[in-house]
Amino acid sequence: MRILGIISFSFAMAVALYVLLLPFRACVALFGVAVIVGLIACFLSCPMGKRIRLAALGLSLGLLWCYGYEQWQLRPLGELDGQVRQIRLRVLEEVKTTAYGSQVLCRSGDVRVLAYLKDEGRGISIGDELSMNAKLSVADPGEELYYISKDIPLLAYEDSELQVQKGTLGAWDYPAKLYSIMQTRIRQLFPKDTAPFMLALLTGDTGELSYGLRNDMSLAGISHVVAVSGMHVSLICALVMNLCLRRRRLAAGVCLGALWFFAAMLGFTPSVTRAVVMNSVMLMAPILRRDYDGPTGLGVALLVLLLKNPWSIASVGLQLSFAAVAGIQWMSGPIDRWLRRLCRVDQPRDYFRLRGKILRFLTGSVATTLGASVLTLPLTAYYFGTVSLISLLSNLLLLPILSAVFSLGYPLVALSFCFYPVTMWVAEQLSVVIRAVLWAVELLADVPYGALYTQSPYVILWLIVSYILLVLAWRYRRPGLSLALVLGMLLTVPLLQSIHREKLRFTMLDVGQGQCLLVESGEMSAVIDCGGSHGESSGEKAARALQSRGWQTVDALILTHFDTDHVGGCLQLMDRMEIRRLYLPDISEDSSWRKMLVREAAQRSIPICWVTEDSQLPLDEGSLSIFAPVQKKTDNDGLSLLLSVEKCDILITGDLSHAGERELLLTRALPDLEVLVAGHHGSADSTSPQLLRYTKPELLLISVGSNPHGHPTPEVLSRAAAVGAQVQRTDQDGTIIITR
Repeated sequence: MRILGIISFSFAMAVALYVLLLPFRACVALFGVAVIVGLIACFLSCPMGKRIRLAALGLSLGLLWCYGYEQWQLRPLGELDGQVRQIRLRVLEEVKTTAYGSQVLCRSGDVRVLAYLKDEGRGISIGDELSMNAKLSVADPGEELYYISKDIPLLAYEDSELQVQKGTLGAWDYPAKLYSIMQTRIRQLFPKDTAPFMLALLTGDTGELSYGLRNDMSLAGISHVVAVSGMHVSLICALVMNLCLRRRRLAAGVCLGALWFFAAMLGFTPSVTRAVVMNSVMLMAPILRRDYDGPTGLGVALLVLLLKNPWSIASVGLQLSFAAVAGIQWMSGPIDRWLRRLCRVDQPRDYFRLRGKILRFLTGSVATTLGASVLTLPLTAYYFGTVSLISLLSNLLLLPILSAVFSLGYPLVALSFCFYPVTMWVAEQLSVVIRAVLWAVELLADVPYGALYTQSPYVILWLIVSYILLVLAWRYRRPGLSLALVLGMLLTVPLLQSIHREKLRFTMLDVGQGQCLLVESGEMSAVIDCGGSHGESSGEKAARALQSRGWQTVDALILTHFDTDHVGGCLQLMDRMEIRRLYLPDISEDSSWRKMLVREAAQRSIPICWVTEDSQLPLDEGSLSIFAPVQKKTDNDGLSLLLSVEKCDILITGDLSHAGERELLLTRALPDLEVLVAGHHGSADSTSPQLLRYTKPELLLISVGSNPHGHPTPEVLSRAAAVGAQVQRTDQDGTIIITR
């Protein structure tokens, strides 16, 4: 089996280089080098020569496979990009509702197509035939890796009236249909507050989980429990083994069928397919009279996935899944042995006692979690900017409970079709456990410094040094000393984050089409507006940006007005940080956001300051002036703010119109500005020529994202150029930071 392992891993390395790292010419050169090295190695008769030949073979085959797949599968679709064509599709999965209509996974010939429909797609089910004029978009294999990594090279956007023809289910449709039926039954069995979590735990569908819960699970380091993968597959194997009374051959046969049906039901996602292939190799090894080799099983699983679609190597889920298993295989054993020696677990007098059993369980759990984290932690830091320090405790406390809930879940759903009243009562009792788990997740996510963010350079430095120490510990077998140094450095991170603070740090976060501004000055922090294209994520971005600099509280949350793109992230920010005071304009009495914010502030005991007259917040070496609404004619007539610190004046006008800006100029003494935040995201109705000529800003900042309004408009950009103001915008420059 090790021969196959060497070929598999070298094949995977070639795919990673071709898809993710190297330009085409470099890949051609690498192919030539691999062929030459392989030919030279043919003259070496030693074991090393054999390994070199196998590695060169896998490398060259991987590069050839990627090139062939790109030329014969992907490039022919390129001519369809941007065209509107009549297209016929066969539905593969149930329709999912989105914010802009609905989407459904289909197939056109041999190509998987994600179709976006204008309405909710009611009445469409698996096996139906769809016919419509659609605007087609092709995923570029060199750029748009998200869809192509999921084996979806073509997107279709409905352009004309959709026609639906009812179809019949084929053999391959039954797993997807059962998946849909099971989801419906889970929603029926469990209460509304626990059904989304059970849906995610049993089927991997996280679409109904709230943003807050998904974020809490990420911070607590247990998101993997709802990314159906190795843990779930292992539990299914254990369940089948017990049902088959541990009869080896019978259990292996039943298990193989159950696992592959399970993978088909979940759409052969990378993490599930990896786990199923590895377990299949393990189950078949005794039957074929071969020893099971963990790394070889991992390599075979990777090879199977990459043969189907080489671009799946770009899937974050696949990378995390394989990294976790590789880390467990590589590190968990040595860590477990070291912990056992440290705790003296294997002493003969304790081996069969309760103390010994508990300690062996704990050391094994800790070793597994740490082993998985060794290779996944850099990936989560890179892709998600998060390092969960609390994950070890979270997994020790919650993983056994969640494993039991998962093991009960599938039999409960199956029995519900025969004994619905009884299973519904059991589901109610199980929901008590689930609520306790969700409460614990929220509690663990709120632990100060339970998660660190790579926005802080000190966290990145700590990670780099920690991995250097890990390598040295592995080389010189001194894990205790290395662990002490890593923990000691970790304790200095919060201190370093808060010890260096500028007189002024003004941040315009990139939140898409919205606005979220952060002010840090000495010992005072403020957030001005908190909304964006993705609502709650703007509040999370604000919390992470502040916490990565050592802030745990926000002295002032100031909202200019109540439009969603300015306040949509406030509740998430309130969940994540302590807000000492909330400043609101007394406008828009019928606004649902105004009512919700007032209610949430009351529940959290946050004092509200209604700004009906001008006020000022003192800073260490400056001030933050809050101007009351100059008029109340529209919902955009809210607060304006002037930040003045050490010869740096920054004006923020929210979404004030030209008329509001004129009133502001007439009633307030505004200085010449270093920075002006463009009103209404660069709308032509804001940032008037009069305001620009009077304040003479050196820099115009525009908080803007993808939008159908044409923001920022050419008029605003030309006005800024006319007064000599430089322009920076978040859609092009990302998050913008100004310091003094």
